[in-house]
Amino acid sequence: MKKILHICSTSTLKHILFTGLFSGLFLHLPAQTSDSVFSKDATRPAQQKLYQNISRNIIQKNLRDSLSINNADAWATAFDAILLVNQKSAWIDQKISEAVSKSAAMPVYFQIKLIALLQGQHRYGFRENMEKNWANVKDTGLAAMTAWYLYCSDSGRQHMVASAFRNHPLYDSAKPMMRMVYKQMQAKPEMSDLNRIISAILSPNYLRGHTLTFCLLPQNRNYPGLIVVRDSSGNWLRDDHQQINHVPVLARSISNMPGIFHLGNTPRGLYRMDGFGRSLSGMIGPSENVQMTMPYEYKAGHFFMDSSLQDNEWSLDMYKKLLPPEAEVYEPLHESFFAGQSGRTEIIIHGHTTNPLWYRDAAFWPMIPSNGCLTTKERWDETTGLRLESGQQALTNIIRKAGGPNGYLIVLDIPFRDKAMELADIIGYFQPVISR
Repeated sequence: MKKILHICSTSTLKHILFTGLFSGLFLHLPAQTSDSVFSKDATRPAQQKLYQNISRNIIQKNLRDSLSINNADAWATAFDAILLVNQKSAWIDQKISEAVSKSAAMPVYFQIKLIALLQGQHRYGFRENMEKNWANVKDTGLAAMTAWYLYCSDSGRQHMVASAFRNHPLYDSAKPMMRMVYKQMQAKPEMSDLNRIISAILSPNYLRGHTLTFCLLPQNRNYPGLIVVRDSSGNWLRDDHQQINHVPVLARSISNMPGIFHLGNTPRGLYRMDGFGRSLSGMIGPSENVQMTMPYEYKAGHFFMDSSLQDNEWSLDMYKKLLPPEAEVYEPLHESFFAGQSGRTEIIIHGHTTNPLWYRDAAFWPMIPSNGCLTTKERWDETTGLRLESGQQALTNIIRKAGGPNGYLIVLDIPFRDKAMELADIIGYFQPVISR
């Protein structure tokens, strides 16, 4: 199954942005080499023009007039743009304060975009306003997003917020979005349990016969994790010095919301790798990407590699059978299943031509967030537009060497220090595997 249209996540951005980070046609072309990959969009004039267009024609233009029900859509589009370029100013602060003060009277989609902006830029000074709105929310998605914002806004009140969310009139544990957010508020899992799960994933017998890509992340998605790759015989790919091949990766969306949300981080759990593609999107860039499908995104027989299944024959029990026995009841690894059931699609692994200076004040800098995809680090010559460094190229080379992108990816996050993961941090997990 070949994807033609890619949208990292739902977005109301029009024209400039819709053809930028959030969308792009994918071509399936011969393999790239590391030499002479060029992108006009990576040059300084192109990046300056893009930033000016976003700033003037979306942010300033759309927020120029006072907020009313008639221009709520324009304001919501500007919120996406502010997050994308990480723009901050006293004028924007004033506009956000106005939006918060009037938000209760605005449509649900407006309030969702506003909370995504507040969370993505760590604007936690509006807790009291959001608490008042939360009491009267009638939409389950908005109730869950508001709960998460309140949970993150004050570390001293997290237990209280979790309890209030559990007792909110709209809370229903039968609804995956509600349950997954509430579970994420609970006590962190025991490392002993996670160690058993990681050991099971690293076992050469797990999903033997398939290429396996494993993405291990800090639970704080402001920091990059690592991707490692295993061939179908159970061997983890190594370099010429016998070191485990690894590529840094960021799984943070610009909103930094939980993965169950359309605007959220990369969901934890399983994905079906589905070939390589190349984007026509200026902000994703020309480097080969790894195409993937989530549960519910395409046919069940394709995801489970079982042609006897009906197209829509999905079940959590079938999904669990793809996990190691030690991980079947570990609910965070069910997130991609429920996110796909809720409508999330088009999550891939890609590079970028985005100007990293937009995020120079962020913990993940110089890496780049997306709208839910996994992103690798790339550097471009701003004068010539030539690619100088590419974690994406390194990753596709490793996957190709392992047998190609026709197996599975599993995403797992663990409690970790507030720092980027390095190979030294995870190499201990491989020692039992090596000794077997």
